[in-house]
Amino acid sequence: MKHFSVSLGNITVAATDTDSDLIRKADNYLPAALEKVGEATAKEAWDTIQRSFRDSTLSVTFSSSEKDKFIRETTREFVRDATSETRDNLRNQIVDQLKKDRDDKKRSMPL
Repeated sequence: MKHFSVSLGNITVAATDTDSDLIRKADNYLPAALEKVGEATAKEAWDTIQRSFRDSTLSVTFSSSEKDKFIRETTREFVRDATSETRDNLRNQIVDQLKKDRDDKKRSMPL
C-alpha cells in the first residue's frame, strides 16, 4: 500500500485542546483529507499507466485534459467508495498528528 502525506496546515491546534476537540477537528477535516489522498492516489495511478504504455510496444499519447479528467474522476470515485475502515484509519492518523502538534505546543509553553 502506498503512503501519502496529507498536510494539516490549515487546522489550528491549541495547547489546551482536549482529545475530544481534536477528534472533532479531525472529523471536520476528513472530507478534505479524503480528497487529497484520492488525488494523490489518482496521480500515482496515472503515472503507473503512463509507464506501462511507455514500456509496451503500443504508441499511445494522452492530452493534459485527459489526464486532468482521469485524476478528477478517480479522485471522486476514491472519496465516494472509501470504506469505513479507510475513513477510520485516515481519521485516526489525523487525530494522532493533531495530538503530536498539541503536545509539541504544550512542551514549548513557558512554565
